[in-house]
Amino acid sequence: MTDEDYWIAQAIGTVAAIIGIAAFQLRRDNILFLALATSAFTWSIHFLVLGAMSAAAINVVTGLRNLSGIWFRSRALGIVFATGYVVAALWTYESAWDLLPLIAVLSGTAAVFFARGLWVRACFLVGSVVWVVFNVHAGSLPGIAMMAADGASNLIYILRRLHGRGDREFPATESHALGAWRRLLHRRKDLT
Repeated sequence: MTDEDYWIAQAIGTVAAIIGIAAFQLRRDNILFLALATSAFTWSIHFLVLGAMSAAAINVVTGLRNLSGIWFRSRALGIVFATGYVVAALWTYESAWDLLPLIAVLSGTAAVFFARGLWVRACFLVGSVVWVVFNVHAGSLPGIAMMAADGASNLIYILRRLHGRGDREFPATESHALGAWRRLLHRRKDLT
């Protein structure tokens, strides 16, 4: 890869990063998924230019996943996309590093098809952390910055919603034990 190609890749990645960072501040999940699909397709081009074929293939599947998440939220479709990710990762596998994007996108798949409310953001947060590690390895400067910013943006959004609105979104999708623990903590606060 020439220096020019490297910097073109970084510019493409920067565009993808800006779209992705802005996406996580959108309130409606459908608009979030559309913006994330656009970002994923742009990341795919970025990783193609960098020569990270596994990350490029996985980002194409991610774009399709996020688009389908706008209209469909079935667990069966989540399993179809998870299978697609595994196939893409195996098809382009070069080293154990290629497993990191797979782990990250499986977390994102859980966000799109299995989670609701703040759990969507929490799953995306896990994926962001794993992508940061991969991007350091792949040499994706905007990927590092974007995923670190994505993670921070998701964390800020989660904390802001928890602080400003209480913990109303989590009980509908959390385990019974965790819900009981949260209710107990809230009651304890009310008593003091």
